[in-house]
Formats: sequence, structure tokens, C-alpha cells
Amino acid sequence: ELWNQIRLIGYLVKDPQVPIYLKLLPVAAIAYVLVPLDLLPDFMVGLGQVDDLTALFVASKVFVDLSPQHIVAHYRERLRQEFQGEKGVKMAEDDVSKTIIIDAEDFSDEA
Repeated sequence: ELWNQIRLIGYLVKDPQVPIYLKLLPVAAIAYVLVPLDLLPDFMVGLGQVDDLTALFVASKVFVDLSPQHIVAHYRERLRQEFQGEKGVKMAEDDVSKTIIIDAEDFSDEA
């Protein structure tokens, strides 16, 4: 789910129909994580990383919520179809790996 959310944000950032001012939200969140000035310093073990994760989460949520919903729906459907395709390929690979081949010669009389 997290990977699909990241991919959705990537698609939306690249889409020309999404307003540029909205695209600044994920960029600002990433900049906040990378800039050494934080509300809670990173040396505060645990708490320092919480504000970074919160900034990323809130910015991504607001970005997706404010983006044109027909575009969001289009990319969510695309991701769903890609997931179904990958799942189908994985299932096919699993089916092949679990196949037992029986050679008739192994059961022939050796007498």
C-alpha cells in the first residue's frame, strides 16, 4: 500500500493537469526531511524522526486530496491494473514452481 501511494504521488507530480502549486507540497515535505532544521531535532531518538514522517504523511495526504479527483482515480485504476497484472504473473510463476513432473520411465519395470 505504501509503495502504491508513493507511485501515485509520482504519477500526480508528473501529470501536467495537476496544478504546479499543489506539486510544491511533496517537494516541501521532502525538503523538510532533508534540511537539518526540524521542529523536533533528530538527535531526540524516536521523536526526531516522528516529525519527519508526519510531515511526509500529511503532505502526501493533502496533495492527493487536493489533486483533481478524476486524475487521482485514473492513476489509482492504473495502479490497480498493474497490481493485478503483477499478481497474475506471480501466480503463474508459483504454479510453475509447484508443478511436479512425473516421468513414465521412472515407473517402468526394471526386471
